[in-house]
Amino acid sequence: MESWQTSLCKLLDGLSDQQLLLIGSDPDTLSSIASDRKYDTLCVSNEQDYREAFPDTRRIACAVLIGLLENLPRQDGLHILAQLRDVHAQQLIVVVPIQDSQSTSQWRQSDFIGMGMKRHSQHLDHDPEIHIYTFSIRNYKATPDWLNSQYWANPQLFGKFRW
Repeated sequence: MESWQTSLCKLLDGLSDQQLLLIGSDPDTLSSIASDRKYDTLCVSNEQDYREAFPDTRRIACAVLIGLLENLPRQDGLHILAQLRDVHAQQLIVVVPIQDSQSTSQWRQSDFIGMGMKRHSQHLDHDPEIHIYTFSIRNYKATPDWLNSQYWANPQLFGKFRW
């Protein structure tokens, strides 16, 4: 079974040369992942640090959160996730410990599924277990097969008007 670091590196390698930002509270973890790559890193320990370091107008291709959510109050973590997903990043990757019967993690799988994320991998070799979740606006929702000109009342007008 591969470690979460290996799984994350494989995921990051698939992103090619996109602008990528690693966000976390532990500078050692961030530097070890970014060591041989050209990634920007942002080390924050609370929501206020995040807001000061990350202006509302900044857009990036991909944001990776590592070791941040478990150190924040739940509401602050949800706010940062939602802001990254909705405003700043086209793609979001989150590495987080998940609550189970033995752990004290405040995060559950349903928190991330409810935000439109997909579980990329699950690593049971840690205590608590580590999950990697991904979100991409490009494949968030598949276009339904009925949404085409064949089922339109006036097929010649399909795609020309918005109401």
